[in-house]
Amino acid sequence: MKKNLYNCLFLISLSLPAFTFAQAETFVFEGNNFRWTQTTNGSLFYNESEGMQGLEVPIDSLNHTIFASTLWIGGVDESNELKISFRRFCQNDNENCYENWGPLKLDESFATSDEVADYNMIWFVTYDQIEIHIAFAECINDPSCDESVEFPDYDIPEDFTSWPAEGDEGFAENLAPYTDFNNNGIYDPENGDYPAICGDFSSYAIWNDIGANGASSDGNEIGLEVHTTVYGYDSEQGSEFNTLFVQHKLINRGSFQLTETYAGLWTDFDIGNYSDDYVATEVSRSMFYGYNGGIFDAGSDAGPGYGFDVPAMGVKVLSGPLTDVNGIDDGAEYQDFYANETSGFNDGIVDNEKLGLYSSMYYNNGLPPMATQDPQLDIEYYNYMRSIWRDETHMSFGGIGYEPGDVAITLANYVFPGTSDPLFAGTNGEDPMYADEGGWTEYNAEIPSGDRRMVGSSGPFTFAPGDVQYIDLAYIFARESFDDEETVIETLQRFADEVEGMQCDPLPAIVLSADQGQERKPLQVYPNPSNETIFFELNEASGQLALIDITGKIVRQKTLTSGQQKIDVSDLAEGVYIIQVQASQSVYHGKIMINR
Repeated sequence: MKKNLYNCLFLISLSLPAFTFAQAETFVFEGNNFRWTQTTNGSLFYNESEGMQGLEVPIDSLNHTIFASTLWIGGVDESNELKISFRRFCQNDNENCYENWGPLKLDESFATSDEVADYNMIWFVTYDQIEIHIAFAECINDPSCDESVEFPDYDIPEDFTSWPAEGDEGFAENLAPYTDFNNNGIYDPENGDYPAICGDFSSYAIWNDIGANGASSDGNEIGLEVHTTVYGYDSEQGSEFNTLFVQHKLINRGSFQLTETYAGLWTDFDIGNYSDDYVATEVSRSMFYGYNGGIFDAGSDAGPGYGFDVPAMGVKVLSGPLTDVNGIDDGAEYQDFYANETSGFNDGIVDNEKLGLYSSMYYNNGLPPMATQDPQLDIEYYNYMRSIWRDETHMSFGGIGYEPGDVAITLANYVFPGTSDPLFAGTNGEDPMYADEGGWTEYNAEIPSGDRRMVGSSGPFTFAPGDVQYIDLAYIFARESFDDEETVIETLQRFADEVEGMQCDPLPAIVLSADQGQERKPLQVYPNPSNETIFFELNEASGQLALIDITGKIVRQKTLTSGQQKIDVSDLAEGVYIIQVQASQSVYHGKIMINR
């Protein structure tokens, strides 16, 4: 085993607390070109129960591109204390991995193991299941339809009936989003309600950094609740077939306001044979990736290898956290999907700007120097999200990225960018004058290929109690054989461009029921921006209004009749809102900005 997991289990067990924890559940799902593993403690693509890699692509090839991928969040509170949540393989006692499935209580008390037992689960729903369920619900509400004849063997899927739509007493009232078929505000799939999902197939998990009975609590936790969705769009080839989308919904349930907060996307790339990999950054695409270090990927104990048809695997930030509110429409320093900018810049809308890839950092599995190895302390995890090595040395441009004591070296925020940063975002506008054609890469730096891990981060942002932030990612697979006219890296770049903007919009907790065949039309709202009242015309007999904030929460609902509509928004906080009107013939959508 390349991770040496089994060899160190005995030592690790000595460092764990004396009492016994319930084990995280492991689930395996399939969609398009991927078979992936998830665990209920928040780990993606890691088969924790077996200590094995968990992102198989193509399905049934026995080859994998990622061993594990997890989320790190860290920021500084008002007392200048670091609050941080992180995990890698969930085998060290400083990782937030003990019974940490499920939501957090609103009063910050510890949930018991029994209270979160039903959340030691990952739900999986497909759009095909939803369509069948809608047809069944319409039948049971149609006097002319006999469900015993039309749907004689239909059973509501278990993942529908157990869907965590509503929290029990002490937890948030609404958790996982659902479509309210009968618009009664209660999740009842027996009467037609169903999970609201992203894409054509989707998994859903809820986890936190506290743990049942405070099992993961050490005083440095945030009080972080995360809702993780892994989803995809049905396809048979191309970029959609080879992309898994991930959305992390981050909720600060704690009492600390964090500044200088970063979200780290830790990924242990294993491109087939784990011992011959390189890594790199696409600054101009807000993406980092791993690829094979040679033209042939040999077999190993991890699988048969990809042979001469070598792949590459990218992690692209489609949409990062919102920038801090400043009352202006920030202009792009660079451009959309370049470095730390993804969307919302210079678009005429105030405070809807979303961050991208702030930094990228790599390290080797146990190789010297020690300052560039796996982080151990909380501050080291935090610094890795800011391109700072374990000994507080900032990453430098060129070589292995580590040149302590050299004051003449250019500092860098992105590792191995090649030629992807022509605007020098990663070196604060300074041209590092790198001599080799092709820019700073592992190959040009003459670094032997090996077992690589990366941290790509997004930030900084302020994360106050009650705040909700979203991070949308695309895990993209490319292979040499996909296009005879392209290299595997060129195919990865093209796929990254093609999936840009395909992230799922934040779903409200309760989605109003709609006829699946209805036409979607734009809604003209004025004045926009507004601070008191908005107006629009409804040219249908009636409609149901929903005003949805940037976190996906419905903040206003109202039944409308035909004609000019006047909606008071004077009590709403400043920000961007989605307005939706469900009418008999169409669903109308618009976006408004409220200024104060």
